[in-house]
Amino acid sequence: NAYITLLDVEKPDFGLVSIPLKPGDSVMTVTPGPMKFLSSDGALTAFFLAQGTSDLHAINVDVASLGPKGKGTSLQIFPTAAGASEFVLYRGADGEDRVLVLCTSARMAGVVHPASSEVKLYSLNFSPRNVMLFTMVSTETGVEEQFAFIYDDTGASQAYYFVELDRIQEKKSKAF
Repeated sequence: NAYITLLDVEKPDFGLVSIPLKPGDSVMTVTPGPMKFLSSDGALTAFFLAQGTSDLHAINVDVASLGPKGKGTSLQIFPTAAGASEFVLYRGADGEDRVLVLCTSARMAGVVHPASSEVKLYSLNFSPRNVMLFTMVSTETGVEEQFAFIYDDTGASQAYYFVELDRIQEKKSKAF
């Protein structure tokens, strides 16, 4: 339960590539959840949350240098907050990939910038459970921008935030 194994379905004779999900001396159990993927020129990144940790994991694969024993792969772990339960991938206004992570039990949302390993956490006044991405014309700029609708539709009271994803770097928590 501490490895993810990759198989190239186009080259099955290539062999399996196993990637460890925790340090060799760790006794914690890491069980990966569903993965979401980003691809670019000759590279593939798989993101996932895992039971047993509150971090966002990313497996980076350089397809051209992929080889036995994990050659051409790397694992990044981004510390988010307790109760990380859902995430979505999006491309920022600067063209860089980002990950929006909901942290239900900590009542937070996190924005991960994989290229720089930067993680920003934002406090919310409810436990976020769901997220939807959409675009619309901003009332402030008159330009089409990306937004996230973060909400909790459980229980008697329902709560939500609209988040200006394209302007979160400049506006920080005011983007919520």
